Amino acid sequence: MRDPASICGDLPLSPADRRAYIEFHRRRNLLQAAASAGIPTQPGPRARFPNHPGSSPSRVAVNMFFTLAAREARARFARTPITLLDAGCGRGNAIEPFVRAGLRGRYFGIDISRHPHWTHTPAGEFSRELILADINHIAPSSLPPADVVLTSTSLEHIRDDAAAVRLLADRTRPGGFHAHAVPAEAALPLYGAHGWRQYSPIDLASLFPGSTILRYGGPLSNAWHRTTITKARGLLARLAARRPGLAALLRDSAMLTDHLLGDAAPTLYGVLWEPPAIDIGHRDETTRVNPRAA
Repeated sequence: MRDPASICGDLPLSPADRRAYIEFHRRRNLLQAAASAGIPTQPGPRARFPNHPGSSPSRVAVNMFFTLAAREARARFARTPITLLDAGCGRGNAIEPFVRAGLRGRYFGIDISRHPHWTHTPAGEFSRELILADINHIAPSSLPPADVVLTSTSLEHIRDDAAAVRLLADRTRPGGFHAHAVPAEAALPLYGAHGWRQYSPIDLASLFPGSTILRYGGPLSNAWHRTTITKARGLLARLAARRPGLAALLRDSAMLTDHLLGDAAPTLYGVLWEPPAIDIGHRDETTRVNPRAA
């Protein structure tokens, strides 16, 4: 029997492997969540942004988080040209909040293959370049020094996420910061076998010591996702198909209620982190990024 920890949900799975993945991560997530009790997290601040009516609550949360990250970048860098490094970039959508924030510079996406909708067309005042590579097998010198490093629900698809984070930290300029959106424990029943893992605060505190961890999601938005996407049936699923604008209003109301109740069952964690500065091979103490300061 295969070791369940060695099963990647992105690959074709037999029914037995799929069951083993789900059960292993269900138990692991329960244990890690319990072990996270003393680790500080906070509800992610709300943010307004253009959004598609059919977007899932998790996708809306990702957009909120990167809107916040873009405000942090604007507060730090204003109109100074910056370099953004997006690991596991897909089509490169994570650049959009930074364009809306009025930032400019160079955007580098890293991915193992080119997404069909990737384009080299500039986004606002950002040039766009694609680096095709496996981040677990790339020479550090192949990556440009970056002011902002992003991963948008891609870290869970990287087998050795800790090695990837160390590499990205080493390519971060002094004064730069990271913004990572990762699936939380409640993502497992909604998305099933997906990537190598989900994350708990204790995992994130180990990967990103001294970081600010933000929670997004709760029981109402999770129920909305489950009935309209995971198991698309019933009244809400029909409403989402026939009246997407009204369905989006209900989704947003569910998310707002969850937020007012503290985002107590998150499907997504957002991590803001300033890596330790590198000085002649030595690292200084980490510094928290304040999400309210932006």
